[in-house]
Amino acid sequence: MKKLTVIFIWALALSYTTKAHENIYQNLINQKNYFIENKGQWHEDVLYLARLKNLDLWITKYGLNYTFYVLNENQCKSDKYIDELKKDDFIQIHRVLAKYKNANPAPVGEGKNRLSYYHNYFLGNDATKHVKNVGLYQEVVIKDVYEGIDIRYYFENNKVRYDYIVNPGADPGQIEWTIEGADNVVIDQNKLIFTIRFGEVEHIDLHVYQNINGKKKNVQSKWINTGNTFKFYLDNYDNNYPLIIDPLIYSTYIGGTNSDQAKGVYLSDNGLAFVTGNTYSINYDIILGYQLTNAGNNDAFITIVNQNGTGLMYSTYFGGSGIEFGNDIVAQGQYIYITGSTKSTNFPIVGSSQAFNNGGPDNSQGDAFIVKLDYINNHCCPTKKFF
Repeated sequence: MKKLTVIFIWALALSYTTKAHENIYQNLINQKNYFIENKGQWHEDVLYLARLKNLDLWITKYGLNYTFYVLNENQCKSDKYIDELKKDDFIQIHRVLAKYKNANPAPVGEGKNRLSYYHNYFLGNDATKHVKNVGLYQEVVIKDVYEGIDIRYYFENNKVRYDYIVNPGADPGQIEWTIEGADNVVIDQNKLIFTIRFGEVEHIDLHVYQNINGKKKNVQSKWINTGNTFKFYLDNYDNNYPLIIDPLIYSTYIGGTNSDQAKGVYLSDNGLAFVTGNTYSINYDIILGYQLTNAGNNDAFITIVNQNGTGLMYSTYFGGSGIEFGNDIVAQGQYIYITGSTKSTNFPIVGSSQAFNNGGPDNSQGDAFIVKLDYINNHCCPTKKFF
């Protein structure tokens, strides 16, 4: 998987005169999963912030703000002066906003399971703007996001989870949101996926249920794309009892230390994620690849991510000495089909109906391509074409 560097700078003023103080310090180091309340250190729209590995998750009055980031290890070690480097030389950022539609503009947050330690924010020399004793919570509930509907945020296996709590008599049809800033958003096999420049974030399923008289009753559900917004379809349920809507989610990074972009994602029936895009990295994650090295400045890639997003099953470069972009991908059995564009005159050709690049006299326009790859036997099938 992608090699990432995350730098956290802590200013700690702890005394070690007692064993109790040592325990507090050790708890602070060990406990990474918490939500930071906003007591005025951030914009008033922010309610809580969770800092995860390469992700700042801002819980706001209007929705979730995902701020993904990757630090460039090579530039962090550069001998260049700071003023010679651009922001993107150090860090790459991609923000995605899941914004609620027609929601309560002023929901109230409630922190639960407060930790024994806290944060202080001393920003600048104006003491009136200093914020002390900022609470850290293991769980938060945002009340009345919609009428009668709360959202509970919590941690499970070092990842943030969230549930919609539809209280008795409330209408879950109120829940509606847009996704802004993603490269692509798809619903496939009841999975909601949005892609970013670093990889993909996948809601792998919906778990909707009620607890009635001590028994758990599942409710059939699915995602709905209404054109510009997303909603839930729910089967019949008993609205005299609370209803829990639990989107199961995972996210993963793929790529190397240079710029990588995912353009197309396909989900198979057995839960594999097939991803294509382009990479400038010479150390992109390659597993059993058909092409093991980057043949040019920028190659297409084909990557298969396992069902729970914890590892790669197959990954390869694909391209020539010029520039390639993988744009879309589908899979059927052991075969992967991708489409894209190339400016290479030596793009890998197997049994093509057009065996040369026709992208103008200097190849400045490039050509489209279609690739059929047998990833089980790791060879390219004779259906590749230029247009």
